[in-house]
Amino acid sequence: MTSLVRKIMVLWVIGMSLVILDCSNLRGADARAPCDVRLPCSLKEALVARYIGYRLVTLNDLVADQRSFWRLDFPNGCPGIAEIDLDGNGWVDIGLNLLLPSRQRDQNIFVLALRMGAQWELVQVTEDRGGPVAVLWADKSVRYESHEGESLIFPNGAFVLAGYGSWSRAYGFVDSELRFVQLTD
Repeated sequence: MTSLVRKIMVLWVIGMSLVILDCSNLRGADARAPCDVRLPCSLKEALVARYIGYRLVTLNDLVADQRSFWRLDFPNGCPGIAEIDLDGNGWVDIGLNLLLPSRQRDQNIFVLALRMGAQWELVQVTEDRGGPVAVLWADKSVRYESHEGESLIFPNGAFVLAGYGSWSRAYGFVDSELRFVQLTD
């Protein structure tokens, strides 16, 4: 093996190690914190390419009351990410509550990352400009009733997106169609 081939191989191994390390952590901080999650590299790359400047909602983004409620309800959770097999295909899907900080108004969006084998389908479900930052969690409940008395059954559970003290919605699949129910207004 020539020295040029060896150098190329060493550089390739170093480069691949950096890519693997970079893709393993969304925020790059202490892995013990609830919002420092590990995402598959292919999902992280898709998110970074499509949602430039966005980041996961963290406890620091919530006002004091919201932080207190969150810690009571989900002591080890992150208000920016949740996991559940939403579409029932046997793969864990990821709900992402993303924030684009801005001087005028923060922009909060909810994105579903639906796993299709090795690939991810990203579906932007909501967009909110301004107002309190929403929180997100996965709920394995099946039956949801709207604030108007309508009932909807999500056989695989749902992602719940909520503005504490003001509104909440559950998102899930019914007969392969993504649906939502307004739980509170």
